[in-house]
Amino acid sequence: MQLIFTVGLNYMNKIDRIGMIGAVVGFVSLVYILANGSSLNMIHWPIEALSGLAFSFAWGFGVPVLVAYVFAVIIFIAVMFIGSSLGRIVAKKILNFQ
Repeated sequence: MQLIFTVGLNYMNKIDRIGMIGAVVGFVSLVYILANGSSLNMIHWPIEALSGLAFSFAWGFGVPVLVAYVFAVIIFIAVMFIGSSLGRIVAKKILNFQ
């Protein structure tokens, strides 16, 4: 598995790598913002952030629990997509690509 992952990264260009870094930074930032005050270990923060966001949707908007979790997952995916897009845009500007 490690060999496949390493070979796969060799075929990615620099813009894609920076985009992946942007997605990870966006995910970590969202998790940190949502779960910073938690008394749990950091390894449990992503689940705590997802649950907290779903609770906010369920309690604040009055949607069912399943719909609240779907909305929370959509928010996480959107933040990662935006981070990836911003990372790719910055990489193109820095590396002088079109």
